[in-house]
Amino acid sequence: MNEEIEKALREFHRWGFAFAPTAITATAAQLDLFLHLESPITPQELAKKKGIPIRGLLRILRALARLDILAEEGNTYRINPTLAPLFSPSSPFYLGPFFLHTWKLQERWQELPQVVTTGKPLPRGEDPDFPVTLARGLFAVHWLQALELGEKVSIPSGTVLDVAGGSGVWSAGILKSHPQLKGTVLDLPQVVERGAKPILEEMDLLQRYTFIPGDMFQVDWGQGYSAAILGHICHALGRDEILWLMEKARTVLTPSGKLIVIDFLTDPQDPFSAIFSINMLVATEKGDVYALEEYTQWMEEVGFSTPKVIPMKGPWKSAAIVATPA
Repeated sequence: MNEEIEKALREFHRWGFAFAPTAITATAAQLDLFLHLESPITPQELAKKKGIPIRGLLRILRALARLDILAEEGNTYRINPTLAPLFSPSSPFYLGPFFLHTWKLQERWQELPQVVTTGKPLPRGEDPDFPVTLARGLFAVHWLQALELGEKVSIPSGTVLDVAGGSGVWSAGILKSHPQLKGTVLDLPQVVERGAKPILEEMDLLQRYTFIPGDMFQVDWGQGYSAAILGHICHALGRDEILWLMEKARTVLTPSGKLIVIDFLTDPQDPFSAIFSINMLVATEKGDVYALEEYTQWMEEVGFSTPKVIPMKGPWKSAAIVATPA
């Protein structure tokens, strides 16, 4: 067996268990273990607090320690101090909801053969907690990119509208760099109350925000915004819905206002865009990862100038596509 085959086997073996770290971390979040791991605690003490058998608990703690999420000190465990902002439930950057979301997605992925066969996702009941978990979970994931965007985009004054803004992460990143700006988050009522407001308060930005609770396709957006953000929304939608949102954004912007679309772009060199496209196949009716050329065409079609692209760093490769009314 040659070296290339051996290397491939090692990689494919890793793929086979790629689900496991997510399942382990999501289980710890679902059981609220991290709440008790902000200071050192023995497995026996934690088992007693939670009222669960130590057999499985100890294996979860050991695995989290091997994954460097926990620090193991003698017979005690605690959150790795360097990662405390990401795993302390009181932190706005807590990743527990993100892992719960991605673990839930695995149910959808198990349906992939049926989805490919039928061409559409399997029907599921409404989960009112889903958008809140998603909004809270994505704040930490997107925050560094949001700060980067805030440093690179120029908005002299006014209010930034964050459409289906979730936690408000994208507008918050801009407001951090532009103290003269205000923000408005438009999202479902439960997302506004349990996602955006608590996180923006933790970030000391709440006093600069107003909120529009409702469905983005039904509620009045208001008028006179200096910028309107569609942040990681378009990939869950089809062309007609995206065009509607872009045209709606143009009508609520000032003449010099900016439409800012943030999303993944197709990239032949990056497997993630192809993988995420399948995630949209199993989870949405019409969603996909789109090419820059498609966004450019759509923006121009509804009356925007040819957009400029602001590439952004990881953890996920995204870009901000910025245009003004033509």
